[in-house]
Amino acid sequence: MKSYDSVPNNPVMSAAKRALETGDAHHILVWIPEESANTLKNLLERAWCERTIRKDAHNRTADWYFKTVNRLHSRHYGLNNLSISKKQPEKKV
Repeated sequence: MKSYDSVPNNPVMSAAKRALETGDAHHILVWIPEESANTLKNLLERAWCERTIRKDAHNRTADWYFKTVNRLHSRHYGLNNLSISKKQPEKKV
């Protein structure tokens, strides 16, 4: 499977990578506003399926997924925390 080394290594992107590797949205949803959860779940499912089918191919959907995670997180927490968020994720019940 493809490694996403170009993706920044911070808590948000680490959670996004884990979600893409496992196909489990719960890893990343704690970092994303609740109103964007369905959008992200759908995009994650699409990226995960494409990643599974095309193991060695460049996955544009995964790139789009990481950019969307960054955009949704920065919209919620502000641009200053775009790549370096140190905030603890909100616990969603």
